[in-house]
Amino acid sequence: MNQNNKKEPNNQFRGLGISIGLCIGVVYGIIFDNLSLGISLGLCFGVVFGTFINKK
Repeated sequence: MNQNNKKEPNNQFRGLGISIGLCIGVVYGIIFDNLSLGISLGLCFGVVFGTFINKK
């Protein structure tokens, strides 16, 4: 049970990064009329952002 609690903050940072990336990706997709590209870029940048915040 204690091991799951130690891993939880890492998942929160990744979830935060993915959610922010998706929001930015959807906005990008709406503006440039390519929603699938926006969502995929948002997911990629979200994972990178979540990992970067987690390491700091």
